[in-house]
Amino acid sequence: MSKALIVVDMIHDFVADEGSLTCGKPGQAIVPNIVQEIHRTVDNGGIVYLCGDAHDPDDPEFDAWPVHAVKGTRGAAWVEPIETTFQQLEGTGRIKKVNKTKYDAFFRTELEEELKRRDPDEVEVAGVCTSICVNATVGGATFRGYPVTVRRSCVADFDQEKHDIFLEHMAAIYKANIVD
Repeated sequence: MSKALIVVDMIHDFVADEGSLTCGKPGQAIVPNIVQEIHRTVDNGGIVYLCGDAHDPDDPEFDAWPVHAVKGTRGAAWVEPIETTFQQLEGTGRIKKVNKTKYDAFFRTELEEELKRRDPDEVEVAGVCTSICVNATVGGATFRGYPVTVRRSCVADFDQEKHDIFLEHMAAIYKANIVD
């Protein structure tokens, strides 16, 4: 059984204390769990996609949200040790970065074609923010026919109540397998 792990938005602007839209400590707390899941996925023959926001400086999204994740800035860079893990595993052909500009990591990215080519049996989604980009990406994977798993220990939100509600939503609406 092959798995694709989609890691969403574990970048400075969403995780670091000084990030412009940070999840803060909850986002920071899941980093070791995600690194462990990246290694487990690669070791078991799966593929990992690091899908992070990467906006142009004049992106219309900044009309609704503060400026964040501008291409080439620290805000759009992957947090440590996820970046180091990527560099260590890049030569395996089992980890790839995908830039995105919308909540759903599938929207106008190469992710859908990548998954068609790799044909995983399941997709696992990890990262931040549970109520926004994780939820949208779980929906995107579900709409493409993939069974989806979300580990509670690998997702976080800046609002714990919304985090819990959206995990319930993903299970009820998208039939995602929510595991501990």
